[in-house]
Amino acid sequence: MAERHYHLALLVLGHAVFIALAGLALEHAVLRTTQGDTAFQVFQWISQPGWDIEAHRYSATLPQAAVKFTALFGADLCTLLHVASLAHVLVGYGVFVLCAHVWKAHAAALGCAIAALLCTRLTFYSPVLEANYLLCFPFLTAGFAASRAGHSWPGWAMAAVVALTLAALFAHPMGWMVMLFIAAWLFVTKQAPLRPSLVLLALALAWPFISRVLFPPTGYELDQYDKVIRGLHQFCTFCHWASWHFLLDHTFTISTVYLPAFAALLATIIGWCVLREYRTALLMLAGTLAFLMVYLVTFHEGESAIMMDRGVLPVATFIALGAGGLLLRIRARAWRVAGLVATAVVLVAKFRDVSFASRPFSNNMAATNELILLAEEQDIPRGIVNCDHLRSRGVDVTWAFAAETLLRSAVNGPEHGRILICGDTPPSADRLASGKLLTLHFAFQVDANGNHLFQRSDRPYQMVVIH
Repeated sequence: MAERHYHLALLVLGHAVFIALAGLALEHAVLRTTQGDTAFQVFQWISQPGWDIEAHRYSATLPQAAVKFTALFGADLCTLLHVASLAHVLVGYGVFVLCAHVWKAHAAALGCAIAALLCTRLTFYSPVLEANYLLCFPFLTAGFAASRAGHSWPGWAMAAVVALTLAALFAHPMGWMVMLFIAAWLFVTKQAPLRPSLVLLALALAWPFISRVLFPPTGYELDQYDKVIRGLHQFCTFCHWASWHFLLDHTFTISTVYLPAFAALLATIIGWCVLREYRTALLMLAGTLAFLMVYLVTFHEGESAIMMDRGVLPVATFIALGAGGLLLRIRARAWRVAGLVATAVVLVAKFRDVSFASRPFSNNMAATNELILLAEEQDIPRGIVNCDHLRSRGVDVTWAFAAETLLRSAVNGPEHGRILICGDTPPSADRLASGKLLTLHFAFQVDANGNHLFQRSDRPYQMVVIH
C-alpha cells in the first residue's frame, strides 16, 4: 500500500470512529445526559444561571457553552439534551481534526481516535466524568509539538505548548501523570528538542503542588488521597485488591473489555523493539505500568463499576500515542495492510463493546420511567419513593436521582416534569414542603433561569404508592 493511500486510510478510520461515536451519542442522548453526575450537571447548565464549574475542572466548559448557547434560541429540553450528548464527542473530534488537518500531525490524530475507544465502555454513558478529557486534550500538546518538529521554538511556540498542556492538567487530577508521559515521549521520539521537553516535564511534575495551592482539593479528592495512603500500607495484600480483580475480570474472565488494550500495548512494544527504538518501547511500558499501579492503589478498596472503569480510562492515551506513532512508521506494504486491518478490528470490537454497554443503563431508565408514570397517574409532581421498591425494580439509586427523574420526565414537556427522591433518608419537613429539587443537602429552584423548561411547584413531596 502506497504511503499516501495508507495515511489517508488511517485518517478515514479516525474520522469513522468519531462519526460512529457521534451517532451513538445522538441515539442514546437522553440516556447519557440523565444518568448520575451527568444528570446533575446538565440540570445545572440548563436551569441555573452562570457557569457551573465542578471541582475546578475549567477545561470541561465546552459542552456547557454549547448547551447554554443553544438555549438562547429557545430550544426545548430534548434538543438541549441531544446537544449536550453530542458536544462531548465533538470535543474529541475537534482535537482529531486539528491534529490531522491543521497541524498535519497524523500520529497524534490517529492516537486521539484510538484512545477514544480503546478502554472505553461504561464511561461513555457518563460523559461529564473528567477522565474522558484525558483521551483527547493531551493530543493537543503532542500534535502541536509534532507540527514544530525540525523547526525552532520561539517564545510564542513555548507559550502555546504550555497553554495546550494546561488544558489537560486542568481537566483531571491525574492529568499531570499523562502529561509527564507526553513530555518524555516528545523528547524520546525526537519530536521536540530538550528545552521545550524540560519545560513540559517541569510543569507536569510541579502541577500536583501548584494545583493543591491554587485549587484546594474537594472532599472526594481528599478521600482518594486517603485511599492511596491506605493502599500503600496494605501493599502486601495486593492479590486481594478489588482493583486488581476488576482488571483481571474484565480482561480475561467476566469480559474482555481491556483485552484489546492489552494486545495493542504488547504489539506496539514489540513493534518499537523491531524498529530498534528500545527507549520508546521502554517508555511505553514504564508509563503504562506506572499509571496502572496508581490506579490499583487508589481503587484497591473498590468502587462502583463506572468509577472503576473511569480509573483505567486514561491508560488508553499512553497506549494509543505509541500505537499511532508506530503505525505511521511502518514502511513495508504488507505490514501496512496488516496494521490497518488490525487497527480496524480493534476499533470495531471496542465500538461494539460501547454500544452493548448501554443495556444496563437502558434497563435502569425504563424502570425509572415506570415510577415517573406512576407519579403522574397519582398527580404527584414531587414524590417520595420507598427505596426497597426501587431496588426490587432494579433501579440504581444514585445521589443525583432527583435530577435524573426531573430530566427524564420533563423531556416530554414541562407539564410532565416530576421529581422523585428516595425515602430512606428523607430531608427535613420544611425542605419537603418547598417543592424544589433536593440533592446534596441543597434545594435547587428548577427554573432559576426562567426558560420554562421545568415547571415550578410549591406542592409538598408526597409518598408515591407502588402496587
